[in-house]
Amino acid sequence: MPGSFTRRARIAYYLAWLPMAALVAVVLHLRGMPWSLALSIGLPLCIPFALVCGSSYYMARAMPLRGSHLAQVLTSLLAASVLTGGLWAALALAIAYLVPGSHLVDQLGVLFGMGVGYFVLSLIFHYLILAMEETRRMEDLEREARVLAREAELRALKFQTNPHFLFNSLNAIAALTSTSPDQARRMCQLLSSFLRDSLRLSDRRSITIREELSLIRTYLDIELVRFADRLTIDEHVDESCLGDPIPPLLLQPLVENAVKHGISMLEEGGAIELTLKKDPDLTISIENPLDPASSSPPGTSRGLAIVEERLVAFYGKHARMVVHRRSDSFQVILEIPGDAA
Repeated sequence: MPGSFTRRARIAYYLAWLPMAALVAVVLHLRGMPWSLALSIGLPLCIPFALVCGSSYYMARAMPLRGSHLAQVLTSLLAASVLTGGLWAALALAIAYLVPGSHLVDQLGVLFGMGVGYFVLSLIFHYLILAMEETRRMEDLEREARVLAREAELRALKFQTNPHFLFNSLNAIAALTSTSPDQARRMCQLLSSFLRDSLRLSDRRSITIREELSLIRTYLDIELVRFADRLTIDEHVDESCLGDPIPPLLLQPLVENAVKHGISMLEEGGAIELTLKKDPDLTISIENPLDPASSSPPGTSRGLAIVEERLVAFYGKHARMVVHRRSDSFQVILEIPGDAA
């Protein structure tokens, strides 16, 4: 039997021949053969026949019961059943010559019919096994397709953020070239470092929180060139979560929103508070001050939508995002179960 035919199926197949051998003995006994002789003949008849009927696996595999040639397939299977029944009757005839007085020759008609029936049962069994294997294969392909689709979605979502940040940074550099060339040069170097790290990680489905924080710190260093002392960063990071995987650039849109729609709108600036803790679930919080007189800033909802889509694409329904907008602050909390992180 081929490797795809599972061990349980093989065991079930050969164990099924024990009651089938017992049925042969019962039939022979009912037709006048002593129990001891009927039992001693039933098992030797069925052992080689089990191997012969095992070939029906290859027939079932070569002739699936679908398509436009079903009648032809059924005809071929019927012919194979009759041929196999004849082989079993021939085997019984050989045993009859080896066991004088068994009168087994008188039972050839019955044994021929049972042989045909046993081969048909073997065919049905193997068709069922092949159907189960096909079902498992399709389930595996479906799971693989879901994984590939999720990875493609993550990649697409990631590239929705990179151009946005790039355009903002280039505009800032252009503005600084006339007022502060040194700061423009430093910003170019930081932007080059950020893009280089982003490209290095772009082919990966996930990165660690440590790598994400490194990207965020480079991004904030770029913004510090623009805002100087108007921007401060307050980090509270549980080191036990630094090795946890997350989708690339999951937090960057949130930090970018905090700078663009929070700090940049305040004349005195403010602090971005970044908190990561694990106990045992992973909780990530990004909070920034708001101008109390401002309405809901445009563009924020798109950044939040990108983050929420990434959460769903990476974690399914196991993670969630909670947004708290107060009169003077804006907070986004990502809650990721420990077994999903």
